[in-house]
Parts: sequence; C-alpha cells; structure tokens
Amino acid sequence: MESGHKATKDDVEMFKKKVVEERASSKQGGEVHVCGACGYTVATKKGLETHVNRKHPKEHVNPADISLFLDDRNDSENAPPAKKVRGMSSNEESVVCPVKDCSQECKTRL
Repeated sequence: MESGHKATKDDVEMFKKKVVEERASSKQGGEVHVCGACGYTVATKKGLETHVNRKHPKEHVNPADISLFLDDRNDSENAPPAKKVRGMSSNEESVVCPVKDCSQECKTRL
C-alpha cells in the first residue's frame, strides 16, 4: 500500500486505525478494544481475546512451584488455619493404632 499510494508508514497506520474504528462502530457501537501489552487495536472483544492468546500467551506454571504461603518460608506459622470439621458428634471414640511399636491414638465417629 505504501508504494502504490505513495503513503508513509504513519499514513498506513492512521488508515488501519480508521478502518478498525469504522468496523467497531458498525459492529460494537463505536467501541475500539486496545491490547494493554502492545497497543494493538481491534474492533471486537473476541478479536482482542484472540490477539492476546496468540501474541501474549501466558507461560505454563508447574503446579509444584505454587506455594500456599504468602512468602517463601515453609513453616507452620505461615500456614493457613486448619479447617473445622463439621458433623463431629460427642460420640467420639479413641482408637490406638494397630501398627507394631506405634501408640498413636486417633478419634473416630460412631
């Protein structure tokens, strides 16, 4: 287009912007969607979503690298509070672990 019409790069960019604005006004009532990462403009929200997914994909995160703690320390003082168990009745019974040399007691519901 630059060589055929003797247009500068700025002229071409302005033309592209005008085309997007016209498409947006006919499809979305005049709203142009702009990419927050690179400034690319499109006429539809779906077009922006497609652009972001193709041009700015998120890096894959290994679930093992996700921490439940606010900082990098892995100690119990930063652990979230224990959940309360619902439905525990007053009919609890203590059971001693059947494994040899283990005397740990566990509570069970009857």
